[in-house]
This record gives sequence, C-alpha cells and structure tokens, in this order.
Amino acid sequence: MAGTGSRAPRAAAGRVAAAAVGAALAACAGPGTVTPPPAGGPATAPASAVAGATAAAGGNDAAEAGVPAQIAIASSDLAVGPQRFAFAILDPSGALIQDAEAEVTFFDLATQTARETGRAAATFYPAALEPAGLYVVDTTFDRAGAWGAAIEATLPGGGRIAPQRVRFQVAERSRAPAVGDAPPPTANRTTATEPDLARLTSDPHPDPDLYAMTVDEAAASGRPTVVVFATPAFCQSLICGPVVDEVKRAKAAWGERANFIHVEVYQSFDPLVFADEMAAWGLETEPWTFVLDADGRIAARLEGSVTAAELEPILRRLTE
Repeated sequence: MAGTGSRAPRAAAGRVAAAAVGAALAACAGPGTVTPPPAGGPATAPASAVAGATAAAGGNDAAEAGVPAQIAIASSDLAVGPQRFAFAILDPSGALIQDAEAEVTFFDLATQTARETGRAAATFYPAALEPAGLYVVDTTFDRAGAWGAAIEATLPGGGRIAPQRVRFQVAERSRAPAVGDAPPPTANRTTATEPDLARLTSDPHPDPDLYAMTVDEAAASGRPTVVVFATPAFCQSLICGPVVDEVKRAKAAWGERANFIHVEVYQSFDPLVFADEMAAWGLETEPWTFVLDADGRIAARLEGSVTAAELEPILRRLTE
C-alpha cells in the first residue's frame, strides 16, 4: 500500500479495510465487508493440514459433533513474539456467534508431529456496531512458520460448536511495529499547525484533544499513550468510527493519566491521499490501535475492532 496515495483511492480504500477487520465483522452489511471463507477455505484449514494438531488435541473428526461453525482469523500481521490473536466465530450463514466461552489451543506445525505450545481462554469483546466483535487471546509465538489453532466453544445457551482447527503463518518480523519497539518518528499533524479539525480528521464528531499532540511528543511525555489509526468517514468495514469512539471513551475514563491520539488514515480527502504515517508504521489494514508505555515503547498492538473494555486493563497495567 502506497503511503503517498499514488494508487487509485477507491481500490486502495478497499485494501485498507481488508480482511483483518472485515472477516471479523462478516455479519455487518456494508461495502468492504469481507465474506467469510467457506468451511475448508483459506481461513479454515482442511483436516489433513492439521492432522498432527488433531491427534495432539485428542480430536476425532468422525466422533465430533456440535453446532456447525467456521473461524475467521482477524489478525493479518502475526509474527514471532507476543501477539494478540483475534478471530470471529461464524455460523454457516456468516453471522457472528457472540458471547461464547471459547478456548484456543496453539500448535507449532514445524514437523509432522504437532507440538502443543499453550492453551488459553478467549475473551469476547462486543463492538458498538451490532452485531460485531472479536474473540481475543494473548499469546507468544517462538518461531516463524506454520502454526495451528484448535478452537472449542460453548454457546450461551449451553450447546457447543463443532471443534474448529485453523492453520496460519507466523512471520519472523511483523510489518507494523512490534511489542517492545520504539515507534517510528511521527510528527503527525495537530491543531498547533492546522487549527481546522475538518482537515485533520474525517470524524464527524471529533474530540479536539485527540489532535493536540504528536506521537513524538506523547512518547517523550512519561505517560502511556493510545494511538489509533482510522478513517471514520471512509472506512469500508464500518468499524473505524466505532473504534475511534471507543478510544474517546477510554480517554474520558483515564483523563490526563494517559495521552490519546487519533491519526487520520488520509492526509487529503479530495482526492483521497494516504497519510505518510501509514507507510511509516507499515500499516496495510486499518483501524490499528497501539498503546505506548511510559518510556514511549510499544506495549500493545491491536488490529481491527477495539473497545474501551480491552484498552482498560492494558492502561491499568501501565499506570499501576
């Protein structure tokens, strides 16, 4: 994706709103929403692809039964190190299954015999745009290559989904800044240099405080910082505005204990021209939300749907 906006804006905007956010929100109507893959499609591994994981998990496809479901992975930039593994559980019609009690078991698929590396309960974070949301697990990948996940879930009514197994790739290095990295030098536009908020953001109801500080200034402030890259008015997945609103809610709760910044995806709206920060941060989808610690380093990186409820424990950890 060109940070200079040299490509056609309509096509580029479609790529920016791509799979990582769209797949997780497949139940939402609107342009740019990605139709979830059918069972056995790109996001759902064939049984043979994770046979080792099946054996390691004690699975037996012939004996397993449950509510039909499929998994849409909503993390497009997984790499070695601490990662937020986000996914949606979809019914056969593509509607999001919400509020299930989901558990994820991870497998390293480097050899014929899959190596189980950990198991954790997933947290479901409902998004303001109904029906939407993500299941999230924090995990760590210790090598690049092929990985698998076995996902089981109990529905609110007590039934269970048919166990799901997905296969995905982990890169040696993420495109976007990783946990522990210093953020790229970022002198984003602020009201100090551009007092007209309409030129700084496509948010129809902007909070001026989100445009008062550069990321460079925030990183040097000695306080944690939340930085959200999003385009509320042009986001084709429809979730950018709600994510910015969630950042506003977190700001209302945390006040001056943390900094909050919105970086608009576009530096020009007519024509649409990408902001240089998108390329500088290696962002190929949006929205993205980063949390910096008091030393100005990346403490958390959250792709796609984000809520104040998910940001709150991160900020609490950084301020206690």
